Amino acid sequence: MPLEVFAFKNNEKVLRRSSSGGGFTEIIKIIFRLYPKNEIVVYGAAFDKNLNVKHMSANSVDECLKFNGSKYVQSNLKGVFEDIITNLKQGKLVVFSGTPCQHKALTNLIHNKEIDDTNLIRIDIICHGTPKPEIWSDYVQWLEMKNKSKLIDFSFRYKGCKKTYSSYAKFENGKEKINSFDIKMFNRLFLRRLILTEKCFKCEFAKIERITDITLGDFWGIEKIMPDFSKDNGVSEILVNTAKGKYIIESIKKFNRKNADIRLEQCLTNEYIKYQNNLNQPTEKPVDYDNFKIEYKNNGIEFVMKKYAGYTLKGKIKDFVKGIGR
Repeated sequence: MPLEVFAFKNNEKVLRRSSSGGGFTEIIKIIFRLYPKNEIVVYGAAFDKNLNVKHMSANSVDECLKFNGSKYVQSNLKGVFEDIITNLKQGKLVVFSGTPCQHKALTNLIHNKEIDDTNLIRIDIICHGTPKPEIWSDYVQWLEMKNKSKLIDFSFRYKGCKKTYSSYAKFENGKEKINSFDIKMFNRLFLRRLILTEKCFKCEFAKIERITDITLGDFWGIEKIMPDFSKDNGVSEILVNTAKGKYIIESIKKFNRKNADIRLEQCLTNEYIKYQNNLNQPTEKPVDYDNFKIEYKNNGIEFVMKKYAGYTLKGKIKDFVKGIGR
């Protein structure tokens, strides 16, 4: 079990660019404040110029802004673990943010090479599962074809729309789309669990025990567990797993005692666990997963979007009518 669990909400500016409550941003900010004499390197998932999801490094709080927002794609880790080991050997403070399985791979490598990990801060997420990058790449190409322009920005959890899983896209020709029918398709397939990597359905890390210092997620069910804590614009759930993690979170409290724009409050019940499916068990494999996999391979992205995500004229009309009713 975690040492402690907290609900966290950042200021409105940070909330707007965060998928949840902006907990990651504040943790990074405090780490740079706590270790001013250290050379700090932070690793997290970000888009490259072609919107491929890769783990990249950052050396300042501002540079870490590229890590904000959920990326529902398996990230490319090429060369990252080797860089982390080099930085640790040089005495740098390293922060690695990733999925639980990525942390396990890094931990195994560090132990096998007998690297001192005292200066490593580990942050993982409550993971639902990760789609393969090939599917994301096909979807991006499809969007660019439909909109006749290169896709230059995308958000899987856009805060400018009331729905929790709203999408945003920006194209090179200046066109912007918010939760339009074509922009919704990737999230629909993701939420139906059809594009997750198959091994995610047997994930050994979908449990309350963690190997990281801090675990982050959406604080689902907070309106029932902590009804006085506003859920507007998202709330981060922070699981403090180690003494190193506790020092960071306690420092957030210390440095923000007089900051009314930031709220950090301990959850004093274990009720939160029942609202976090992936702290209890792996994501369940959909009954039509195998058929989807075959039909995607044989017929491509548009075919499966029509069959499994309702990308049809009938589906578009239904979506439009539903939107009017909201």
